[in-house]
Amino acid sequence: MKSEKEIQDLLEQVYGVDVEVAKIATDKQAKIDSILTPELRQQIKDIEEEYAPYTNTAQNNRAKYVEDAKDGCLELGKTVNAIHFQVVWNKGKSGIDPEAVAAYFETHKDDAEVKALFKTGKPYASLKALKPKETPA
Repeated sequence: MKSEKEIQDLLEQVYGVDVEVAKIATDKQAKIDSILTPELRQQIKDIEEEYAPYTNTAQNNRAKYVEDAKDGCLELGKTVNAIHFQVVWNKGKSGIDPEAVAAYFETHKDDAEVKALFKTGKPYASLKALKPKETPA
């Protein structure tokens, strides 16, 4: 089992790699920028502006197709597979009012049947990037 310190060290290594990748990208862009003349930079900007409407149209079309596929899947009531994508139909999740359940449990906590209804899920871990102000002291 890893200690908390070992896990913290791993997280710092992840951060170090992220910083290294960002620095590489910055250095690469600086090197590219250093060989571009003002005329070439303007040409690149002009090309980007020329293609921007096509890119925006394509992104909007894609978003519409995705939304239409999801709506169709919901109406059809089943998962649909294509060659490159799959739209997955999921049965709606049942919801429970946690406050009402907690209140009921409080008044029936000695009831074995009620105790049997409460299960604790399996623990899991996820990685979250902390903003500088969130960094623990």
